[in-house]
Amino acid sequence: MDYEVISTKHGYSYPYAKKLIFEDYDILVDSLEFPNILLTYAISKFRNKHIILWSEEWDWKDKSLLKKLLIPIKKRIVTDASAILVPGTKHRGLFVKLGAAEENVHLMPNATNYPPKNIKQEVISAIQNELQLKNKKIILYVGRLKQRKGVNYLIQGFAHLWEERKDIILLIIGRGDEREYLECLTSELKCNDAVRFLGYVDDEDLPAYYSLCNVCVIPSIIHGIGDPWVFILNEAMSFGKPVIATDAVGAAYDLIDNGKNGYMVPERDDIAIYTALKEILSNDYMEKSMGRRSLEIIRENYQYDNMVDGFAKALNSITNTVKR
Repeated sequence: MDYEVISTKHGYSYPYAKKLIFEDYDILVDSLEFPNILLTYAISKFRNKHIILWSEEWDWKDKSLLKKLLIPIKKRIVTDASAILVPGTKHRGLFVKLGAAEENVHLMPNATNYPPKNIKQEVISAIQNELQLKNKKIILYVGRLKQRKGVNYLIQGFAHLWEERKDIILLIIGRGDEREYLECLTSELKCNDAVRFLGYVDDEDLPAYYSLCNVCVIPSIIHGIGDPWVFILNEAMSFGKPVIATDAVGAAYDLIDNGKNGYMVPERDDIAIYTALKEILSNDYMEKSMGRRSLEIIRENYQYDNMVDGFAKALNSITNTVKR
Protein backbone atom coordinates (compact mmCIF):
# COMPACT_ATOMS: atom_id res chain seq x y z
CA MET A 1 0.00 0.00 0.00
CA ASP A 2 1.35 3.42 -0.97
CA TYR A 3 1.29 6.13 1.65
CA GLU A 4 3.01 9.40 2.47
CA VAL A 5 3.66 11.00 5.83
CA ILE A 6 3.05 14.75 5.72
CA SER A 7 4.35 16.96 8.53
CA THR A 8 2.16 19.66 10.02
CA LYS A 9 2.75 22.92 11.85
CA HIS A 10 0.19 24.05 14.41
CA GLY A 11 -2.22 21.51 12.95
CA TYR A 12 -1.91 22.74 9.36
CA SER A 13 0.14 21.58 6.38
CA TYR A 14 0.45 23.25 2.99
CA PRO A 15 1.30 19.96 1.18
CA TYR A 16 -1.77 18.35 2.78
CA ALA A 17 -4.02 21.25 1.74
CA LYS A 18 -2.60 21.10 -1.78
CA LYS A 19 -3.43 17.40 -2.05
CA LEU A 20 -6.95 17.96 -0.73
CA ILE A 21 -7.61 20.67 -3.31
CA PHE A 22 -5.98 19.27 -6.43
CA GLU A 23 -5.63 15.47 -6.19
CA ASP A 24 -8.30 12.94 -7.11
CA TYR A 25 -10.03 10.93 -4.38
CA ASP A 26 -13.51 9.88 -3.34
CA ILE A 27 -13.45 9.80 0.46
CA LEU A 28 -11.58 11.74 3.12
CA VAL A 29 -10.86 10.19 6.53
CA ASP A 30 -9.95 12.52 9.37
CA SER A 31 -10.29 12.83 13.12
CA LEU A 32 -12.28 15.53 14.90
CA GLU A 33 -9.06 17.22 15.99
CA PHE A 34 -8.92 20.98 15.65
CA PRO A 35 -7.73 22.91 13.73
CA ASN A 36 -6.92 20.37 10.99
CA ILE A 37 -10.51 19.10 10.71
CA LEU A 38 -11.64 22.62 9.72
CA LEU A 39 -9.48 22.45 6.60
CA THR A 40 -10.58 18.89 5.76
CA TYR A 41 -14.25 19.71 6.30
CA ALA A 42 -14.17 22.95 4.29
CA ILE A 43 -12.49 21.33 1.30
CA SER A 44 -14.75 18.25 1.43
CA LYS A 45 -17.77 20.56 1.23
CA PHE A 46 -16.21 22.67 -1.54
CA ARG A 47 -15.34 19.62 -3.65
CA ASN A 48 -18.48 17.66 -2.66
CA LYS A 49 -16.47 14.75 -1.26
CA HIS A 50 -17.48 12.23 1.38
CA ILE A 51 -15.83 12.55 4.77
CA ILE A 52 -15.44 9.83 7.40
CA LEU A 53 -14.63 10.93 10.93
CA TRP A 54 -12.41 8.51 12.86
CA SER A 55 -12.21 9.49 16.51
CA GLU A 56 -11.45 8.16 19.98
CA GLU A 57 -13.00 11.19 21.67
CA TRP A 58 -15.71 10.63 24.27
CA ASP A 59 -17.67 12.86 26.60
CA TRP A 60 -15.18 13.55 29.40
CA LYS A 61 -16.97 16.78 30.35
CA ASP A 62 -14.24 19.21 29.31
CA LYS A 63 -15.48 22.51 30.73
CA SER A 64 -12.90 24.82 29.15
CA LEU A 65 -14.23 27.88 27.33
CA LEU A 66 -12.56 26.88 24.05
CA LYS A 67 -14.22 23.45 24.05
CA LYS A 68 -17.60 25.01 24.72
CA LEU A 69 -17.13 27.45 21.83
CA LEU A 70 -16.23 24.57 19.50
CA ILE A 71 -19.39 22.54 20.23
CA PRO A 72 -21.59 24.17 17.54
CA ILE A 73 -18.84 23.64 14.95
CA LYS A 74 -18.41 20.04 16.03
CA LYS A 75 -22.14 19.44 15.70
CA ARG A 76 -22.15 20.81 12.16
CA ILE A 77 -19.21 18.65 11.10
CA VAL A 78 -20.63 15.53 12.78
CA THR A 79 -24.07 15.86 11.24
CA ASP A 80 -22.56 16.45 7.79
CA ALA A 81 -20.14 13.51 7.98
CA SER A 82 -20.87 10.60 5.65
CA ALA A 83 -19.89 8.11 8.35
CA ILE A 84 -18.21 8.07 11.75
CA LEU A 85 -15.81 5.43 13.09
CA VAL A 86 -15.38 4.97 16.85
CA PRO A 87 -13.66 2.25 18.92
CA GLY A 88 -16.31 1.83 21.63
CA THR A 89 -19.77 2.50 23.00
CA LYS A 90 -18.72 5.46 25.14
CA HIS A 91 -17.35 7.16 22.03
CA ARG A 92 -20.49 6.35 20.04
CA GLY A 93 -22.56 8.04 22.74
CA LEU A 94 -20.69 11.32 22.28
CA PHE A 95 -21.30 11.46 18.53
CA VAL A 96 -24.97 10.61 18.88
CA LYS A 97 -25.17 13.40 21.46
CA LEU A 98 -23.54 15.74 18.92
CA GLY A 99 -26.29 14.96 16.44
CA ALA A 100 -25.12 11.94 14.45
CA ALA A 101 -27.72 9.33 13.50
CA GLU A 102 -27.03 6.09 15.40
CA GLU A 103 -26.87 4.09 12.16
CA ASN A 104 -24.19 6.47 10.90
CA VAL A 105 -21.80 5.71 13.77
CA HIS A 106 -19.86 2.49 13.19
CA LEU A 107 -17.86 0.56 15.77
CA MET A 108 -14.32 -0.17 14.65
CA PRO A 109 -12.83 -1.75 17.79
CA ASN A 110 -9.17 -1.09 18.53
CA ALA A 111 -6.92 -4.12 18.19
CA THR A 112 -3.25 -4.88 18.81
CA ASN A 113 -0.79 -7.47 17.56
CA TYR A 114 -0.47 -8.97 21.05
CA PRO A 115 0.48 -11.46 22.26
CA PRO A 116 3.68 -12.03 20.29
CA LYS A 117 4.25 -15.57 19.09
CA ASN A 118 7.51 -16.08 20.95
CA ILE A 119 8.08 -14.94 24.51
CA LYS A 120 11.59 -15.70 25.70
CA GLN A 121 11.46 -17.79 28.86
CA GLU A 122 14.99 -16.72 29.74
CA VAL A 123 13.82 -13.09 29.84
CA ILE A 124 10.96 -14.02 32.19
CA SER A 125 13.33 -15.95 34.47
CA ALA A 126 15.86 -13.12 34.49
CA ILE A 127 13.17 -10.59 35.49
CA GLN A 128 11.89 -12.89 38.24
CA ASN A 129 15.35 -13.27 39.70
CA GLU A 130 16.40 -9.64 39.35
CA LEU A 131 13.23 -8.22 40.92
CA GLN A 132 12.74 -11.08 43.41
CA LEU A 133 9.26 -11.88 42.17
CA LYS A 134 8.98 -15.55 43.06
CA ASN A 135 6.02 -16.35 45.30
CA LYS A 136 4.74 -12.79 44.89
CA LYS A 137 1.41 -11.52 43.63
CA ILE A 138 2.39 -9.03 40.94
CA ILE A 139 0.40 -5.89 40.18
CA LEU A 140 1.42 -4.17 36.95
CA TYR A 141 1.12 -0.62 35.66
CA VAL A 142 2.34 0.30 32.18
CA GLY A 143 2.15 3.88 30.93
CA ARG A 144 3.45 7.39 31.30
CA LEU A 145 4.06 8.89 34.72
CA LYS A 146 1.87 11.94 34.19
CA GLN A 147 -0.76 13.49 36.44
CA ARG A 148 -3.57 12.39 34.10
CA LYS A 149 -2.52 8.76 34.55
CA GLY A 150 -3.50 8.78 38.23
CA VAL A 151 -0.64 6.52 39.35
CA ASN A 152 -0.69 8.12 42.80
CA TYR A 153 -4.15 6.61 43.41
CA LEU A 154 -2.84 3.19 42.43
CA ILE A 155 0.08 3.54 44.84
CA GLN A 156 -2.28 4.62 47.64
CA GLY A 157 -4.60 1.69 46.93
CA PHE A 158 -1.63 -0.67 46.85
CA ALA A 159 -0.37 0.72 50.18
CA HIS A 160 -3.71 -0.15 51.84
CA LEU A 161 -3.35 -3.76 50.67
CA TRP A 162 0.34 -3.84 51.59
CA GLU A 163 -0.66 -3.15 55.21
CA GLU A 164 -2.65 -6.42 55.15
CA ARG A 165 -0.35 -8.73 53.20
CA LYS A 166 3.34 -8.69 52.32
CA ASP A 167 3.33 -11.12 49.40
CA ILE A 168 2.42 -8.43 46.86
CA ILE A 169 4.58 -6.23 44.66
CA LEU A 170 3.78 -3.32 42.36
CA LEU A 171 5.73 -2.94 39.12
CA ILE A 172 5.52 0.49 37.50
CA ILE A 173 6.74 0.64 33.91
CA GLY A 174 7.08 4.01 32.22
CA ARG A 175 8.69 7.38 32.54
CA GLY A 176 7.48 10.93 33.04
CA ASP A 177 7.72 14.08 35.12
CA GLU A 178 5.73 12.59 38.04
CA ARG A 179 8.31 9.92 38.88
CA GLU A 180 10.08 11.82 41.66
CA TYR A 181 6.76 12.72 43.30
CA LEU A 182 5.54 9.11 43.05
CA GLU A 183 8.76 7.75 44.54
CA CYS A 184 8.39 10.17 47.46
CA LEU A 185 4.79 9.03 47.88
CA THR A 186 5.81 5.38 48.21
CA SER A 187 8.28 6.38 50.92
CA GLU A 188 5.66 8.39 52.78
CA LEU A 189 3.28 5.43 52.65
CA LYS A 190 6.08 3.09 53.78
CA CYS A 191 5.59 0.71 50.86
CA ASN A 192 8.71 1.59 48.88
CA ASP A 193 10.18 -1.87 49.53
CA ALA A 194 7.30 -3.36 47.53
CA VAL A 195 7.16 -0.88 44.64
CA ARG A 196 9.57 -1.07 41.72
CA PHE A 197 9.94 1.86 39.31
CA LEU A 198 11.34 0.23 36.18
CA GLY A 199 11.37 3.22 33.82
CA TYR A 200 11.25 2.56 30.10
CA VAL A 201 11.06 -1.08 29.02
CA ASP A 202 11.79 -2.15 25.44
CA ASP A 203 8.78 -3.39 23.49
CA GLU A 204 10.42 -6.77 23.02
CA ASP A 205 10.73 -7.23 26.80
CA LEU A 206 7.28 -5.92 27.75
CA PRO A 207 5.45 -9.23 27.05
CA ALA A 208 7.46 -10.87 29.82
CA TYR A 209 5.98 -8.47 32.37
CA TYR A 210 2.45 -9.13 31.14
CA SER A 211 3.15 -12.86 31.45
CA LEU A 212 4.40 -12.49 35.01
CA CYS A 213 1.72 -10.21 36.44
CA ASN A 214 -1.41 -11.33 38.26
CA VAL A 215 -3.41 -8.21 37.48
CA CYS A 216 -2.92 -5.05 35.41
CA VAL A 217 -4.25 -1.68 36.59
CA ILE A 218 -5.01 1.51 34.60
CA PRO A 219 -5.79 4.23 37.22
CA SER A 220 -6.27 7.22 34.88
CA ILE A 221 -8.14 10.35 35.94
CA ILE A 222 -9.94 13.04 33.97
CA HIS A 223 -7.52 15.94 33.89
CA GLY A 224 -8.64 18.24 31.11
CA ILE A 225 -9.47 15.12 29.12
CA GLY A 226 -9.95 11.46 29.94
CA ASP A 227 -7.95 8.62 28.42
CA PRO A 228 -9.38 8.08 24.92
CA TRP A 229 -8.78 4.29 24.90
CA VAL A 230 -5.55 2.83 26.47
CA PHE A 231 -4.20 -0.12 24.52
CA ILE A 232 -2.55 -1.49 27.67
CA LEU A 233 -5.93 -3.04 28.50
CA ASN A 234 -5.99 -4.88 25.18
CA GLU A 235 -2.43 -6.06 25.70
CA ALA A 236 -2.86 -7.29 29.27
CA MET A 237 -6.12 -9.05 28.41
CA SER A 238 -4.51 -10.78 25.42
CA PHE A 239 -2.22 -12.45 27.96
CA GLY A 240 -5.25 -13.71 29.87
CA LYS A 241 -4.98 -11.32 32.82
CA PRO A 242 -7.62 -9.70 35.03
CA VAL A 243 -7.73 -5.93 34.64
CA ILE A 244 -8.77 -2.95 36.72
CA ALA A 245 -9.40 0.45 35.12
CA THR A 246 -11.13 3.64 36.15
CA ASP A 247 -14.16 5.19 34.49
CA ALA A 248 -11.78 7.80 33.01
CA VAL A 249 -10.54 5.13 30.57
CA GLY A 250 -12.51 4.94 27.33
CA ALA A 251 -11.69 1.27 26.72
CA ALA A 252 -12.97 0.19 30.14
CA TYR A 253 -16.61 0.58 29.11
CA ASP A 254 -16.22 -2.11 26.45
CA LEU A 255 -13.28 -4.27 27.49
CA ILE A 256 -14.27 -4.79 31.12
CA ASP A 257 -17.16 -7.10 31.86
CA ASN A 258 -17.51 -5.90 35.44
CA GLY A 259 -16.94 -8.68 37.94
CA LYS A 260 -16.23 -11.18 35.15
CA ASN A 261 -12.78 -10.22 33.86
CA GLY A 262 -11.97 -7.38 36.22
CA TYR A 263 -13.45 -4.18 37.58
CA MET A 264 -14.14 -0.66 36.39
CA VAL A 265 -13.78 1.64 39.40
CA PRO A 266 -14.43 5.36 39.95
CA GLU A 267 -11.55 7.66 39.11
CA ARG A 268 -9.55 9.27 41.95
CA ASP A 269 -10.63 6.52 44.36
CA ASP A 270 -7.75 4.66 45.98
CA ILE A 271 -10.14 2.68 48.21
CA ALA A 272 -11.98 1.36 45.15
CA ILE A 273 -8.66 0.27 43.63
CA TYR A 274 -7.67 -1.37 46.92
CA THR A 275 -10.99 -3.21 47.14
CA ALA A 276 -10.75 -4.48 43.56
CA LEU A 277 -7.16 -5.63 44.04
CA LYS A 278 -8.04 -7.40 47.27
CA GLU A 279 -11.00 -9.15 45.66
CA ILE A 280 -8.95 -10.51 42.76
CA LEU A 281 -5.75 -11.39 44.60
CA SER A 282 -7.53 -13.12 47.48
CA ASN A 283 -9.16 -15.71 45.26
CA ASP A 284 -6.98 -17.78 42.94
CA TYR A 285 -9.98 -19.30 41.19
CA MET A 286 -11.46 -15.85 40.51
CA GLU A 287 -8.13 -14.57 39.24
CA LYS A 288 -7.78 -17.41 36.73
CA SER A 289 -11.45 -17.24 35.71
CA MET A 290 -11.19 -13.51 35.10
CA GLY A 291 -8.05 -14.06 33.04
CA ARG A 292 -9.81 -16.58 30.84
CA ARG A 293 -12.71 -14.19 30.31
CA SER A 294 -10.28 -11.40 29.35
CA LEU A 295 -8.76 -13.60 26.68
CA GLU A 296 -12.22 -14.58 25.36
CA ILE A 297 -13.23 -10.93 25.00
CA ILE A 298 -10.07 -10.09 23.05
CA ARG A 299 -10.30 -13.11 20.77
CA GLU A 300 -13.97 -12.63 20.02
CA ASN A 301 -14.20 -8.88 19.47
CA TYR A 302 -10.82 -7.14 19.34
CA GLN A 303 -8.89 -8.64 16.43
CA TYR A 304 -7.77 -6.87 13.27
CA ASP A 305 -10.60 -8.62 11.41
CA ASN A 306 -13.04 -6.78 13.67
CA MET A 307 -11.39 -3.46 12.80
CA VAL A 308 -11.52 -4.22 9.09
CA ASP A 309 -15.19 -5.20 9.34
CA GLY A 310 -16.02 -1.91 11.06
CA PHE A 311 -14.25 0.13 8.40
CA ALA A 312 -15.88 -1.91 5.62
CA LYS A 313 -19.34 -1.26 7.06
CA ALA A 314 -18.65 2.48 7.07
CA LEU A 315 -17.50 2.37 3.43
CA ASN A 316 -20.47 0.22 2.42
CA SER A 317 -22.88 2.65 4.04
CA ILE A 318 -21.46 5.39 1.81
CA THR A 319 -21.47 3.37 -1.42
CA ASN A 320 -25.02 2.18 -0.72
CA THR A 321 -26.11 5.79 -0.26
CA VAL A 322 -24.46 6.74 -3.56
CA LYS A 323 -26.20 3.87 -5.38
CA ARG A 324 -29.58 4.96 -4.08
